[in-house]
Amino acid sequence: MPTPNRVLVAAAVMAAVACSAPDTPDASDQAPRHASQHPVPYVVGNLLHVGEKTVRLSAENHELVYAGGSIVLGNDLGPPWYEVDHDGDLVELPTGKIAGDPVLSADGNTLAWVDVEDERTEYVVAWDLTANREIARIALDRAIGRLFPSPGPTEGVEQRISKVPVHVDTDGRVYWARNEGLQEITVWRPGSEPVEVSGLPGAAAGGRSWPGGLTAAGQPDSEREEFEEPGVVGTVGDDGSFQPVAELLNASTGIWSPDGRHRAYSPSIWFREAEQYRHPYPVLVQARDGRIAELPLPRTLQGATYPLGWESPTVIALSVARRSDVDRSGAFQDPGPISIVRCDVTDNTCTVAVSGIANSAVFPGGG
Repeated sequence: MPTPNRVLVAAAVMAAVACSAPDTPDASDQAPRHASQHPVPYVVGNLLHVGEKTVRLSAENHELVYAGGSIVLGNDLGPPWYEVDHDGDLVELPTGKIAGDPVLSADGNTLAWVDVEDERTEYVVAWDLTANREIARIALDRAIGRLFPSPGPTEGVEQRISKVPVHVDTDGRVYWARNEGLQEITVWRPGSEPVEVSGLPGAAAGGRSWPGGLTAAGQPDSEREEFEEPGVVGTVGDDGSFQPVAELLNASTGIWSPDGRHRAYSPSIWFREAEQYRHPYPVLVQARDGRIAELPLPRTLQGATYPLGWESPTVIALSVARRSDVDRSGAFQDPGPISIVRCDVTDNTCTVAVSGIANSAVFPGGG
């Protein structure tokens, strides 16, 4: 686990982000938001829960994408995908019959996905959720890529996606990879030609990247804990050049706030002692001014905890399970009901927003 000296180093690193990174605007300075400002959703069976509203779905096996108050819902077998509008109704997105999973910008304003046109062509699509319209699309030559889990052939087109969208930054630029290893990254500003990202020290962190640019894996350090994965935060120029700003601990986990000023993540303490933390499965928040704070999770909830998404630039929602009991054989029993806990990082307070959720619930991917 991080030692006190390394916590100070991490604080200094985040202070460097505050000093060196381009200023990201406060929420009040950003362009007007679209009307959909939803709390973190979840699905139980074929029911979508968004705040106090429940929407019956036609099938199960769902996936949820959530960021900045925007919700995108789909089936884990592929299209169709839907946006949940401001009334809580499902609006189908104009994806093709074969499309990769969509990626949301941290502010929830821009969505990106890949459509397969035919055996030779696929499109990277940028979609404006503020105006509910396509921003632009760009045609790219296809190459053999990851298998797309479609239930069957679609008009004879091979079920593969060769471009994997991984990130949309706060400038609306779309990043994609040529493979799932996230080693070869391209950045595209709609209306311009795409360029290869150069200077990355390692694989990109994909959807967990810093909204102001990218997060990439750093070089291994023998002094780090076994399960910690170092990383580098950096800006990306219009020429594709990656400029490191600061190093991070545990860069492969966590979720950045819409304005890029906070990152909520779970430290690498699984299956190990963690006396320095109040909760057995803590969630830490790093601020751009260098502060690192443990969120004060309710002591009545002692089970596994995961960041789900930022509902505003200062409010993060977490899922917290009731701690599993251990039977006489030493095996963990099924976890109990799950609660959604809402934490405000400005005063470091947490309250239970929803409790008693079935442990079979589907939540947005967390950190």
